[in-house]
Order: sequence, then C-alpha cells, then structure tokens
Amino acid sequence: MRPWVWQSSLAMIAVAGVAGALILHARPLFFDDFAGTGLVTNEFAYHNPHDPRSVTSSRWVVTSGSLFRDHGTGWTGPPDSSAPDATSGNATNSDVFRAVTRSSFDDVSVSLRFRVDAMAPRAGADWTGMHLFLRYRDPFTLYVVSLVRQDGRVEVKKKTAGGASNGGTYYSLAGAAAAVTPGAWHRAEVSVRDEAGGVAIVVSIDGREVARVRDDGVGGPPLTGSGKVGLRGDFTQFHVDDFTVSAA
Repeated sequence: MRPWVWQSSLAMIAVAGVAGALILHARPLFFDDFAGTGLVTNEFAYHNPHDPRSVTSSRWVVTSGSLFRDHGTGWTGPPDSSAPDATSGNATNSDVFRAVTRSSFDDVSVSLRFRVDAMAPRAGADWTGMHLFLRYRDPFTLYVVSLVRQDGRVEVKKKTAGGASNGGTYYSLAGAAAAVTPGAWHRAEVSVRDEAGGVAIVVSIDGREVARVRDDGVGGPPLTGSGKVGLRGDFTQFHVDDFTVSAA
C-alpha cells in the first residue's frame, strides 16, 4: 500500500471514531415516544407491586392516576377522582396525576411535546394545569415547572418537606405569562443544572425562553445533585410525546 493511501485510511478511521464517539455522547439518557396503545402503568401498580394483575413499566412509576399510550402519544386518560382497578378500565384517578421516571439524573435538559386537551377551572387553585417535575427526591422534595396553568402563567417552584401542601411547602422561584393554546401541540425544553452552590433552571416553550432562575437556598438548601423527572397534572387532561432527557 502506498504511504499516502495508508495515511488517508488512518485519517478516515480516526474521523469515524470521533464521529462515533460524538453519536454515543449525544444519545439521550432517557427517551419515550409512547409507541403503541394501552395502559403504561397506574397507581394500582404502585400500591400493589406484587399483585400479578398489576401493569408495571420499566421506565415510569405512577403514584397517582393512570398513564396510557394513545396511538403513539402519552395520555392521562379522561381525568376523574375514582380509584382505578388494575387496568384503569373503571376509572383513572387522573384528576391528580403524578408520574416520575424510575431513573434519577444529575444536570439534564428535558424536552417534550405536549397538548392540553381539557382543563377544569377551579376557584382559588391557579396551579390547576400541567407541570414538569425536576430533581424529584420524594413527594416533599422537588422542583416543579408549571408549563400550563389556568391563570396562563409559567411558574417555577420548589417544594421542601414540612407544611400543609401534602406534607410540604412550595416556594415560588420565578413566573411569567406564557401563551399556550389548548388543543394545540407545543414543545417545551427545561434545563436544570448545579451552578456554583446553587441550581439554575431555564424554561423555554416553542423555542422562546420564558423563565430563568437560580435557586440559592429559598426555603432551604438548593436541590443539588440527582433526582427523578416526571409529569404532573391537576384536573387537566393532556397528551405528551417524545419525552427526552439529555445531559446538560
């Protein structure tokens, strides 16, 4: 083999190796396109993990409500306030919907497509809507980003243990008006990163940044380190798709 051919081959191998490394690096930490149709899992499975009738998921845990696949999208089902059976055939209890990933993550960017189908306005409950969990440790320790609320705002809050809100207290970190059209698909991207002793959270909807905040210890130490991500709904029916968690 001529020297220049050998050198060219080595160069091509090196480039291919770098490209392969970049592809591996870019692979998401978590992805769900909700392919298919049927129940993903529900709160019955959460409360009855050893019942052979339970429908479990290797990706999701639903602590309240029901999560379905609806022709290639994730769906809360029609919300109600009755306890579901093993298949959520009788009810969904998705009036209070809580779903989190089984895995925990450090600094990440979470992106998803979402569509709010219906919302039941409730007096004195502006937080009614669709939300995203970040750094979820337990029901009392987490960040929550409201993507859609009945008052038309995006809110970033932190919950710490101890208080009247299901055993915890919420602290508002940032808020802004956001235009989300019911019945239309939108895209959200939310990042959470440890940053010099604090936690930085950035929220974008349809490519436009709508909130940016840094938690330096509001209501308690910032939630640095790892935590789960997830979805929350309050008296709201919604669909999601292409739920992606990537390293930030």
